[in-house]
Amino acid sequence: MWIALLLSACGSDKPKQVSAGDYVTGLCNAVKVFARDLDTRSSTLVAAGKLPPARARPELVSYLQATGKDAHTAAGSLRALGTPSVPGGQSFASGLVTGFDQLGIRLDHSAALARKLPTGAGYHSAATRLDQSLRSAMGSLASSETSSIKSGPLAAAARKATACR
Repeated sequence: MWIALLLSACGSDKPKQVSAGDYVTGLCNAVKVFARDLDTRSSTLVAAGKLPPARARPELVSYLQATGKDAHTAAGSLRALGTPSVPGGQSFASGLVTGFDQLGIRLDHSAALARKLPTGAGYHSAATRLDQSLRSAMGSLASSETSSIKSGPLAAAARKATACR
């Protein structure tokens, strides 16, 4: 009896399947939260860019840490959604979760690098290189797996879902 109870508590390795409508609603909600938090923090970061490097660096580190945490949270939210019950749904969902997880890891690593940025004359060029690297990572996430939602059942569900407007 205990073995059956333990096994049922563990669940299966296969993610649950949900309707396309439920999936895109959850997806849009998770992405909206991530984007909203990113926008809020970005305005603080822009203001910090006008500070002397010694004061700007801790703001940058804080931004990167918080945004990394947000990316990991988004990945967890998407993982909890399961997979859409459409052709290629498991691959699509897995790609998004992996993308947000990788972005979170990249942001965490960038925060560690930002802690080591110089606070003198080299700060701005080093921060610019870090920014370019992160923009590349964000662009990769934005372009990964998006063809699956541009057409087909997920696109149709997204057009109907109020959360995606």
